[in-house]
Amino acid sequence: MVIWIDPLDGTKGFTEGHLHHITSMIGVSVNMRPRIGIIHKPFYNRLYRQGRTYFGTPECGIFLKDKFPEKLRRL
Repeated sequence: MVIWIDPLDGTKGFTEGHLHHITSMIGVSVNMRPRIGIIHKPFYNRLYRQGRTYFGTPECGIFLKDKFPEKLRRL
């Protein structure tokens, strides 16, 4: 099992104040095959202080989770 964690992807953009480019990423693979990936954009909508999370697996596809509304959407 291999786990990748990038707590602040887009460091250069962050230092320049481009917060909408910032993401946190986590990936997991087992036996050299991807199992799950998660990408979170904490500054997706600064007006509403809303983040956005994308996650997916090869078997189930990709999903999108916003703070508002509380529903989970499949992409």
